[in-house]
Amino acid sequence: MYKVLIADDEPFILEGLANIINWEEYGLEIVGLVNNGLEAKDIIDSHNVNLLITDIKMPKMAGLELIRYIKREKKNIKCIVLSGYNDFEYVKEAAKLGIENYLLKPVDDEEFISTLINTVDTIENELCENKEIQQGLKILRDNILLRWVTNNVSDRELREKASFLNINIKNSHFLVAILKISTKSIYDNPDIDDSILLRASIQNICCQTITESTLGTVFHDIDSDFILLFSGNDLLNRIPEIKKVLYDCKQNINMNLKVDVFVSVGSVEVDYRLVYRSYKQAKTIQDYCLVLGYNHVLFYDRVAVSPGKAFIDIKDDLMALNEALRCRELQSINSVIKDIFTKFHNIENLNPSAIRNITVTILFSMVNFVRSLNSNTSTVFEDANELFFNVYKFETLYDLENWLKEMALTCINILDSEEHKQSPSIRKILSYLNSHYNNDINLKTVASEFELNAFYLGQLFKSEVGDSFTNYLNNLRINRAKELIMEGKYKNNEIAEKVGYINTNYFSTIFKKATGMSPTEFKDNKSLTF
Repeated sequence: MYKVLIADDEPFILEGLANIINWEEYGLEIVGLVNNGLEAKDIIDSHNVNLLITDIKMPKMAGLELIRYIKREKKNIKCIVLSGYNDFEYVKEAAKLGIENYLLKPVDDEEFISTLINTVDTIENELCENKEIQQGLKILRDNILLRWVTNNVSDRELREKASFLNINIKNSHFLVAILKISTKSIYDNPDIDDSILLRASIQNICCQTITESTLGTVFHDIDSDFILLFSGNDLLNRIPEIKKVLYDCKQNINMNLKVDVFVSVGSVEVDYRLVYRSYKQAKTIQDYCLVLGYNHVLFYDRVAVSPGKAFIDIKDDLMALNEALRCRELQSINSVIKDIFTKFHNIENLNPSAIRNITVTILFSMVNFVRSLNSNTSTVFEDANELFFNVYKFETLYDLENWLKEMALTCINILDSEEHKQSPSIRKILSYLNSHYNNDINLKTVASEFELNAFYLGQLFKSEVGDSFTNYLNNLRINRAKELIMEGKYKNNEIAEKVGYINTNYFSTIFKKATGMSPTEFKDNKSLTF
């Protein structure tokens, strides 16, 4: 509803205008009926008035003087003038100041209604134009802010546009915080059916909270994370206040929207040209959400001072995992994985990269074990890069642990499926090879061990396993060699011996044939591949 103020010193005019039409029908609401210009001025100063209907001549302050005041103070109020036949000179001056129309007394109903309709249209058109202008300015401002914190704007352009866009770069201290939304809490919430509206609500909460503190501004980056940029000359003394703002944002979003968030905070910088460092730090420690979980506020200085233990020895866990996988004992596998993740929980500020690397190692071990049996894994583990990328998409330890358990179950299902296709003799031989691959064995020695003809065993093995005995044994040894290389504890000759090769040069030849790289090149290659 647009607000209307009527000012006239004739009581019957005031009463008549108030009752001449149904104001609500035209989207209007009368907020005041006064008989002099001074009272009208007081209402204009204390209320949000959109339309003034005023007599030209009034006591204390004339209508013409009231219009001059409105124009001088740049108040966006439309004016309709009421005049008598003898007020034409005043009307001309009012027209120069800018009015919507002037109406002769007594007021004609149809002309009055027509003037109101046209005036409402003008107000609405201007509001739409203003909204478009404001939206355009906001987009431009957010773009400059984002380029500022990511160090992608020149100092000259920033200084030129900062004043125009109301961006304060003159303060002495700056701090960036990043608010990340849990995608899982959005998708799992049946009450959320409009993610765009949700993001707008989150931004409104952050804007309202940070505006009340007069400390900063809110926008978002290309990852759709919300950036809270704080600035001030006394920022170091207001860190407790900033913490309260961040906790209030988190709390209000949790309570009002039922959405989980994680807030990471960079360091305080003493130059507007170094704001990007605070943003980069806040972005870097976002991954600690994996360790701490959502609904936490983490400051960079805490991580920098206490980086946490970066290495956990899981050698024994991997051995137990492979043994459980060999025996198809899902409960034992889940227990081993749970024990590893319990270690993660018990180490304060453990680096998330260490957690993900260890998870990749576990996955690497399980999949290699399955492939060592020459199982048909192509449909499940066809894209190694995509498989390992999954390790980096989970946002909490809980989700990462459950996914790893699901992968273990997939491995067991593949093994069970393959086992049903093989004869008891081949299953026993495969189990034997998995236990004795590091011994000096070959087709003849294994055939003798199981009292079989070597030629017959070679044919049977190729038929049921899908590969020759020699290739299978080499792949089994090479996969184990990869694991030992990644541990980084052994020399090449030691690894060769541990996986069953007496001749180190022969081991290197077989390794390069299987992987396309020498053992040394494989060790130098930091990317994990199957």
